[in-house]
Formats: sequence, structure tokens, C-alpha cells
Amino acid sequence: MKTRHLAWLLLAATGMVQADSSSGAPLQGTWDVVRVAVDPADQPRWTWRPDDPRLLGRELVIAADALRLDGDSARCVAPRWTQQPGTWAALLRDSFPRPPAPGRAAAPRPADLGLAVGIADPLQLQRPTCNADAGGRIVAPWDATWLVQTGPDRLLLRHGQALLHLARRSANAAPRASFSCAAAASASEKTLCGSVALAAWDRSVAQAWREARQRRGDDLARLQTEQRAWLQQRNACAADAACLHDRMQERVDALAQE
Repeated sequence: MKTRHLAWLLLAATGMVQADSSSGAPLQGTWDVVRVAVDPADQPRWTWRPDDPRLLGRELVIAADALRLDGDSARCVAPRWTQQPGTWAALLRDSFPRPPAPGRAAAPRPADLGLAVGIADPLQLQRPTCNADAGGRIVAPWDATWLVQTGPDRLLLRHGQALLHLARRSANAAPRASFSCAAAASASEKTLCGSVALAAWDRSVAQAWREARQRRGDDLARLQTEQRAWLQQRNACAADAACLHDRMQERVDALAQE
């Protein structure tokens, strides 16, 4: 095994690791973001917050013909996968470098990003290469993306300056909204409770609303007025799942800017 691992390292060092369209097969399925980790020592450059409601609960769909993260308009078409061995030390150094500062490490430790691994532990990196989409455009946002499977049902995804922790969705997963689905009465509530992904967006709206109230408690009356108006818009979607999805994503984005 040591000889084989050394061979992989030599291939990676010389740029000879080959893309293998079948290497992503164990990752295929639907995954849910269960944690959003960002470097606590690099807050000035944050584009996402810890457990950011814009990302928490989102579904990642990995299929042979596409790679898609809900909430992100970029869709990786016909991904080809490259496997690359490495260590956590090198991965964190290359993926999450910190601006130089006195007395501060140049990169986060695994624990800083919620990882229970050793800094020198080996890993197997999966990098997708996307083909052009139907319009002939290459999906650039996926270029810097990598995935690491840390267990049969656990996955890590680099998403810009955030590290997303994902869990594989079970076949019998039940939707969990921010309210009791047993008490769902309106068409919109029943539709939310019929979809794992939509129910997760509902939880994100509730989380973003709580966080906005904490940040802008001095402007609570305005926030409440806007939230009531938004609820009317959401309920007007009735059983239209696409409409509900769009209204909830818009609301989470708006609340995140408060």
C-alpha cells in the first residue's frame, strides 16, 4: 500500500494524475449541508458566516451528468473527476490561506473548520472538471471546488471561503420545516412539507429572520412589516414549488444583508 500511495504522490507532483469519469461514482446521490464552517481568524474576508442560512440545509446533487448545489445558479455539466492524494496540512494551506499577520498561523488548523482529523492525516481529494453548458459556457465557479469523503455518509465541499459539511440524504428522509408539518393548513405549507429541500429553505428563512432581528433589533418594526408582506407573497405561490423556492431564497438573501 505504501508503494502504491507513493506512486500516486509522484503522479500528482508531475501533473500526471488522470481524470477518471467513474471516480465520482461513490459520491453520486443527494447530500445535505449540515454545517457551514469558516476560518474564525479570517473574519475580515468572510463572504459567508458560520452556519450561514444561505448555505445551511442546501442540497448537493451529484449525478453522472451534472453536479448542482441548490441556491447556486452555476451547474457543472457532465463532470469528469480527478483523484489526488494529499494531506490536510497541504489542503488547508492551499485552500484557505490567511493574510500574513504577526503571531498568526498561515492557515487554519483542522479544528478551526470543524474537522476531527490530524494535520498530517492523508486524504483523497476529488476535483470535478466541468464541460461547457448548453450555452457553450464553462462553469468557472466549480474550478476551485474540491470534495473529500470522510465516511460512507459524510462529505466535505469547498465553497469559496467556506467549508461545507454534508450528510448523505437517506431514501426515507422526511421534510422538516420550521413549523409542525402535522399542523400544515395552507397550500404553501403543505407543499413545503412535501419536499426535503423546500422544508430546508423554510428553516433557513426562520434562521435568517432570527439573526436579522438580533442584528437589527432597533429596527424591529420595519423588519416585522417586511416579513408579513413577504409571507403574503410566499403564500400566494400556493402549491407552486418553483415559486416557493424562489421566494424563500430571495428572502434569505435579503435578510442576510440586514
